[in-house]
Amino acid sequence: MNNNSNLFLCKATRNTYEHRRSSLLCQVCGDRNARNCFGSVSCAPCKMFFRRNLDFDLVINKCIYDGNCEMHENSRHACRYCRFKKCLTVGMKKELTRPSRLIQKKRIGKQITPPLIRRLDLLNNDRSKLSFEQWSILSNAIHAYDQSSPLLKILDSLSQSSFPPKKRLRIDGATLAAMLGLIYRSIYSFLERIPDFTMMSIHDRNLLIERNLHNVGSTSGLLILRDGDLYGNYAFRRANLRTYGSDSFEGVSKLLNRLDMDRVLGKLFVVVLAFSTCVDVVRPSNMSNNIQLSNSTNRLHFNTINMFHIQNKYIEMLFIYMMYRYGYIDASLRFAGLLFTVLQLCVHTMEAANIQEHGDMLNTIIEDTTRELNMEKDPVT
Repeated sequence: MNNNSNLFLCKATRNTYEHRRSSLLCQVCGDRNARNCFGSVSCAPCKMFFRRNLDFDLVINKCIYDGNCEMHENSRHACRYCRFKKCLTVGMKKELTRPSRLIQKKRIGKQITPPLIRRLDLLNNDRSKLSFEQWSILSNAIHAYDQSSPLLKILDSLSQSSFPPKKRLRIDGATLAAMLGLIYRSIYSFLERIPDFTMMSIHDRNLLIERNLHNVGSTSGLLILRDGDLYGNYAFRRANLRTYGSDSFEGVSKLLNRLDMDRVLGKLFVVVLAFSTCVDVVRPSNMSNNIQLSNSTNRLHFNTINMFHIQNKYIEMLFIYMMYRYGYIDASLRFAGLLFTVLQLCVHTMEAANIQEHGDMLNTIIEDTTRELNMEKDPVT
């Protein structure tokens, strides 16, 4: 009799435990059969979701519904941002997960990261003929370009377009224009960080922006297309095809395949183009107004000799850098290839300028930039 009573009590206790465990609700989505996981109570799907998204950045990624998505069993797949934020809100902790996955990701990331040329390597290596001053100028230019690059903002915009599914494969013309506008507007932000540009007169700075924004912006845009793999994004590719046509898209795609993979080389060449005195895309505004100007204010003439010295300084550093990295023959071939790529890109830039939406966007950026410049004072010489 006692044995039967004990057996009955054991079964009752086990059933009660199983009932309590099955009645636990997931604190993230409300699903049943939840368990204690990573510091909170969650179901198996939310547990796996949390583990797979440990490196998800809530600062870079945003919810298109302002972070107010409801979380339940049927809607938990709709918004990655809100689901992960809910996981953290209910107390799930990253440090309680196994670190092997993160460590493995870091190791893989280190393996695929291209090798960088450190400053001390160039200064201490006898093959480098860059002086300390030249290498400081080169380093500052590269840092200035990276600081003003809009790549992260563009990638953030593309990531937001991935939710909900109806918007995943669609970017409207206004969104594309805003992304491209970020690229062209970043040029002035970049040049503001270059001392050679800030020491120029307001008149000369206006001329450079008006003349060179098209080509400098498109060259910088080519680097951003490559670094962000934007043509690999279906929504961006589709919007680009709709706005600029298949011929332009295919032509730029070929240039991307030809583009030199040395990122330092590409960024330095953007500086060289920025101080170019050629006019091959935009017609200076005063030409169309038939205004007679004196030599001191003529929009077609400015301190060309000063521009030549500045441009020559950066070309010299560019070629010394290439000589150090690749030797004379390969440096010459790479420089020729880079020139060919930029000249081919100029053709597509002129064609894009004939599209009204693109032309209006650039004219607006030029007007805004020159207006901002005219509010400044000439540097004291």
